[in-house]
Amino acid sequence: MDTRDLWWAAGQLALQGPVSGWPAIRWEEAVRRAARLLEPVWTRSDSAGPSTWALPGLALLLYADEREAEEVTVEQLVAALRSDTSVEERVREGVRRRGLDLEGDSPLSALVVQMTQHRPPVETAGGFELPSMERSPGGSLLRVAARWAAPALTRCYLRAAG
Repeated sequence: MDTRDLWWAAGQLALQGPVSGWPAIRWEEAVRRAARLLEPVWTRSDSAGPSTWALPGLALLLYADEREAEEVTVEQLVAALRSDTSVEERVREGVRRRGLDLEGDSPLSALVVQMTQHRPPVETAGGFELPSMERSPGGSLLRVAARWAAPALTRCYLRAAG
């Protein structure tokens, strides 16, 4: 993967948001901010694995936050990713506050459900052990994204500054 893939994915992700009005603008800003934050840490060698969920995960966290996406600092974002509070519940509550019906049939509703749904661990398929990139530790895709993104953002932004 390279940064072109990141920005292509960001464009596709932005299309999953609300169609018009303030919610659409807010979603697009969240996706752009997430992509800008991920650009320096985006993996250049992996085409699958936990990093693939970082863009939608960060975008959902930024969209669900009460502040504008640009107002959320990297420190605050990393704290949310590492919080003992359920990152899944934080996103679900935040998008509900924004008026998103999680029972609805919108692409954004489907993304929230997909990213916050708990999944069992996966290590084998058809009796064969999967390569490490295809294994899943279980939990939600949002939690998988948080486990990958928090240390990546910390290394890039927070350790360099402090």
